[in-house]
Amino acid sequence: MASEDVWWVVKAGDADDLAEVLTKQKLDVNITNDQGRTLAHVAADYNYVSILKFLHSKGAKMDVRTAAWSAGAVLPRGQHGGSPTRWPAARAARLARQTKDKHGITPLLCAIWEGHTQSVEFLLSIGAGTPRPAP
Repeated sequence: MASEDVWWVVKAGDADDLAEVLTKQKLDVNITNDQGRTLAHVAADYNYVSILKFLHSKGAKMDVRTAAWSAGAVLPRGQHGGSPTRWPAARAARLARQTKDKHGITPLLCAIWEGHTQSVEFLLSIGAGTPRPAP
């Protein structure tokens, strides 16, 4: 199977095939397509909770931000009040695991907008969030 086929495996919702493709092709669970979407984005779009659980177990980033918001990161003046503040370490660690596509959409937002409550519940249970307004 070619690496492009991993996207079709996710769309088909087969976690066992996904594990096989990722292992055989030595692919990263955080690969992105040309739209910046990860496998987690696609699984959330289709409400494949088993795929989301598998990806999470393999360390996939589930929901949004950059490494700049690391533990103890200082927020610039003007955000969240008038003076620089520190993010609580747990919040910062959660944000460091997050990933957005090129449109600023997270896997959680994909699931919310599609009305997939099971995926939303799972993503929230693992700490996914949208700390800023949707795009």
